[in-house]
Amino acid sequence: MNITEATAIDELARRGFTDWFRVVEGNLRVLTTGKLLKPEDLVIREVYRFEGISDPDDMAIVYAIESTTGIRGTLIDAFDLYADPAAAARVVEGQEPAVVQTVAIRTIRAALDLGITLIATAPAYDCGRSEELVESALTESRGRVCIEPGS
Repeated sequence: MNITEATAIDELARRGFTDWFRVVEGNLRVLTTGKLLKPEDLVIREVYRFEGISDPDDMAIVYAIESTTGIRGTLIDAFDLYADPAAAARVVEGQEPAVVQTVAIRTIRAALDLGITLIATAPAYDCGRSEELVESALTESRGRVCIEPGS
């Protein structure tokens, strides 16, 4: 079943993700209270990616986030050239490695779904872990993508 961004946000709100977050000065601000939360105090619980029905530029990603103090809310960002790199960095920073890996693999697979056919890698990228992530993401896409190893 394909759900819309609004449906996902409504469902998350029904399950207690009622606050909204915005990236401010390297932290996430709770929009209802103004409280600043540090990335290390946050856990990504769910991630949803959406594409526009008629416009491929109309894409978004919704993060369902919970703080260690129990604040639950969502952060919405573009999922294309208009994405805010600071938002993604703040959301992922301080997360468990498995969460970061899941988000990275989903991002690579989303790029593949959009038609990316070349991925450049190098051992210097994230101490070689980027190559492992690409390999994990490509398990179902071998033959569709050219990998350009760097040095």
